[in-house]
Amino acid sequence: METIFLTGMVVFVLSSLYFLTTQRKTFNTAFIVSFVTIVSYTIMWEGRFAEVSTASVPIFWTRWVFYAISCTLLTVEISRILGIEQKKLVQLLYLTALVMLIGALASYYTGMLMIIFYVLSTFVFILLLQGFLSASSEHKAAVSKYLFLGWTGFAVIFLISPEGFAVIDNTIAAAIFLVLDLFTKIMFYVEFKKKGV
Repeated sequence: METIFLTGMVVFVLSSLYFLTTQRKTFNTAFIVSFVTIVSYTIMWEGRFAEVSTASVPIFWTRWVFYAISCTLLTVEISRILGIEQKKLVQLLYLTALVMLIGALASYYTGMLMIIFYVLSTFVFILLLQGFLSASSEHKAAVSKYLFLGWTGFAVIFLISPEGFAVIDNTIAAAIFLVLDLFTKIMFYVEFKKKGV
């Protein structure tokens, strides 16, 4: 599992450098998202703040705290691509942060509290998806791919990982989370950069 976290660090260092040198925006969300992800993977690699489950498995709840930052920045980009107005953007930013912070609580706690926080986070996530999907944009189908395959994938993997019901082990979960991070944070930006959006 440490190798997966180290791989994540290296990949996101490279993507940070790529986005820093190729994105000439005044507010470079692609770079910031990659940089925040480096910090997240570094903390998991070092094992800082990891809780130990009842089955003596480390639980990396901090992942969700850093997702609150990176996914909120991704929400800014998604909203820009979909042409979502400023007033609605503020609501979507709150919902995004709330989904991830409640997800951190679901990850931190076990038993019934985990289930309650997971259900609450899922409810807020559905509201967030509705907010995105209510936009009418030529890029809606392309963005939906990242929302349904990527963002929803995190919730599914959470549920079957040791943070949820432990159907898969931590190594498999970490590998899948890394793939989802690559998809939603690097491929997302690269695709829309190529489209000139």
